[in-house]
Amino acid sequence: MKKRGELTSAQIIGIVLVLAGAIVIAVALFVLLDTEGQDQRELCRLSVVTRATAGSFAQSNIPLACVADKICFTTKRGDNNCKQFVGEEGVRSIKLPSDRNQTIDKVLEESAFAMYDCWNMMGRGRMDLFGKAFKSYRVVESRCVVCSRLAIADDVNVKFPDIQEELGGDAFNEYLRVNNVPGSSQTYLNAFLESSGVDTYSTVEGGFAEAFEKDRKEASGEGGLGGDELKEVQREVENANETSFVKLSTDQIAFVFAQRKTKQGFWSGFTTGVKDSSIVIVGGGVTSGVAGIAIGSIGVLPSFILGAFAVSGTGLYAGATSYANQQASAVYCGILASGVEDKSLIEGCSVVRGVPYKAEYVNQICEHIEGKL
Repeated sequence: MKKRGELTSAQIIGIVLVLAGAIVIAVALFVLLDTEGQDQRELCRLSVVTRATAGSFAQSNIPLACVADKICFTTKRGDNNCKQFVGEEGVRSIKLPSDRNQTIDKVLEESAFAMYDCWNMMGRGRMDLFGKAFKSYRVVESRCVVCSRLAIADDVNVKFPDIQEELGGDAFNEYLRVNNVPGSSQTYLNAFLESSGVDTYSTVEGGFAEAFEKDRKEASGEGGLGGDELKEVQREVENANETSFVKLSTDQIAFVFAQRKTKQGFWSGFTTGVKDSSIVIVGGGVTSGVAGIAIGSIGVLPSFILGAFAVSGTGLYAGATSYANQQASAVYCGILASGVEDKSLIEGCSVVRGVPYKAEYVNQICEHIEGKL
């Protein structure tokens, strides 16, 4: 007979797994915490897999050991010529070519890989990173990891006036469409579509929209939202754009991974939205090191959620002209791989996209951020 207070075999196994996972993460942190580049990315991947496969009891005790990759584009030599990263450590400087077109290609190349690397590092959106422990106080909540921050130094704008206008969403989307992932025969676009279940759409006007749709069908076949439903989604996003977005230009973007869990169905959960304002007021920008809490003080509106998760294209961020207007998104909606026992808690959607690194924009997607900025 089992006595009160005795642990069951399942509980004992759960405790052992928690301890084992904690030891693995602790050892990895000890060995890799002060390293940069690939080692740091592998540490993040390790923590993602460990948390996603842990049981509900363990998930809340396993941190996501992810640190935003900081990249400074500059025409000069030196470790950090970007004022956006003043006082910050771990900045990787990339000296740009002297030719304007080559500079544009280099920035787009690094931006595309940053987006793809974020998607891969976070399990291509198919892993449950936030589990039961992170659903307790709200039914629907968006939780994020900032994978990378890319900034353009002032010297770039001096040497190449107005170059940011040539690095906007159309150029970035086209780069994803025609360029292959390093070491792969797939274009970035097809790689995203293959893993996302074709729940990524473009509303960019002009030739890109038709080319995007053609590639989408060839890569993954028909699926996702139907024609009428997709049109309704696009109308709601366009209506939101007319009245809701903040016009903002910035010389720094962040590639953000966000995941939202809902019992109400994937798309209907987004339209519900959350109107609670976050608890921290950062002002006009985002401060480094603020993690585990929402950024800024703007509440998340239903139209913003719908635009950020369901549709890529001119979409919600159309007002953020220049380099910050990274329009493409990779989205996955479905059952998430998880160690959580209650399978009703593992339905959700994941997205990765580039957004202006400003409170007004990051907080439209994220209510809670984990990892180090």
